[in-house]
Amino acid sequence: SDISLSSSSERLPPITYNRLLLAMSNPEYPVMPGDVYRLTYLSSHQIVSMEVIVSSDFIINLAIFGKINAKNMTFNKIKSIVEQKVEQAYPGSTPALILISVGLFQLYLTGEVKQSVNITAWGLTLLSEVVGQHLTPYSSNRDIEVLSEDGSCRQYDLFKANRFGQRKEDPYLKPGDTVIISKRDRAVRIAGEVRRPDQYELLPGEGLKELIQYYGDAFTELADKSRIKLDRLVTGSDKPAETLYLDLGKGYDDEFQLKDLDVVVVPAKIDRLPIVYFEGALGKGLETEGGQAETSNKVTDRFKEGETLYNALFAIKDSISPVADLANSFITRLGQAEIIPVNIEKLLYDYNIADDIELKPYDSIIIPFKQFFVTVSGAVISPGRYPYVPYRTQEYYVNLAGGIDYDKNTNNKVVIKDMEEVLRTTEAVIQPEDRIYVPSNSFFYNFNKYFPLITTGLTLGISIMNIFLLMGN
Repeated sequence: SDISLSSSSERLPPITYNRLLLAMSNPEYPVMPGDVYRLTYLSSHQIVSMEVIVSSDFIINLAIFGKINAKNMTFNKIKSIVEQKVEQAYPGSTPALILISVGLFQLYLTGEVKQSVNITAWGLTLLSEVVGQHLTPYSSNRDIEVLSEDGSCRQYDLFKANRFGQRKEDPYLKPGDTVIISKRDRAVRIAGEVRRPDQYELLPGEGLKELIQYYGDAFTELADKSRIKLDRLVTGSDKPAETLYLDLGKGYDDEFQLKDLDVVVVPAKIDRLPIVYFEGALGKGLETEGGQAETSNKVTDRFKEGETLYNALFAIKDSISPVADLANSFITRLGQAEIIPVNIEKLLYDYNIADDIELKPYDSIIIPFKQFFVTVSGAVISPGRYPYVPYRTQEYYVNLAGGIDYDKNTNNKVVIKDMEEVLRTTEAVIQPEDRIYVPSNSFFYNFNKYFPLITTGLTLGISIMNIFLLMGN
């Protein structure tokens, strides 16, 4: 049988071969119209082989061995029956029945779907595989009917199949089945501090308790039950939506009804912790219009009672700007006029508990910028010292200085030196306190430029003098 399967597979498309392997390895694979079997047995010391096909009425014609009605049988069951029948007719013939091709059939999908459609299926096609891509936003996955060819109707709940693994709720479909998708009643989303936040379809009679305990799988340890937020769309009113706040700390109100498209948000207890602000030279790595965070930023941080500045700094230290003046930071405190100086650089890198400060609600920790400058001189419109901006080249600072004065410099030559008088290339990133010098043109350039004007003026002057001399004579 292994040889027969191998030789058959060479002629089968991959999807067909994969289905064949699944069918042969799955004890639940049912006999399907269109299935093709190969029966082999010994007769007079010779191997006899015959192929049989399952007809549309599930009849298998085994020629001299008779016909068998295989409806509602699995392949394993019919295999046992056929092999026993051949063994009884030919004792010692070692019969074997193998599946060499699986049948296909069509079923009909209708109801609350994108469009009603015939779908090609096979013996191991699950209900969930058929409906998934055809559902609309208003389709129900809790109320799905399968109408069989004999007129019987079965109802299934795919939520139970997917969530709890109830296989009976996701059956294999059969030839002639019609799948009918109902419209959902209510879809409600739950977010925040529950174990399974998601959107769920509620059944009639289910409410907030079922949404949280059953669908959301209960509150997390961080849930603040006293401030449940509910966002609701409003119809038949001037306002499009409303927000309600519910206190579930003492239990559920059985009279409260959830509506379609409600959104329930369970906040965390930590959302009620007091806050402090970090302001100033923050935002390292944040993109701005110029490509790097260069302006003052403000970051909010929640802290627990008794927490100190040192602990809070770890939440924002990676966003501190490289041009921050950590040593000259300070704290402004609500209701206190005087600032509190703090050396954050020492606090972070040379910690001493005596230097640490206990935080109070609404403290503002100010981290100023260092005042670095870059000097631009020479043949520019406005020479001077300009504030240092990280990751910029000489072109940026020359433009700040009004650009090159082309009456003084025509070759765009620029000389860059650092604080140690070491030359940098013109493509290098400028560093704090670098000096950019745009040299003026050489003496010979100016001489050649203005000498013709001078000689013309002298010639004109001499000519006028000669005229006056002649007139005097």
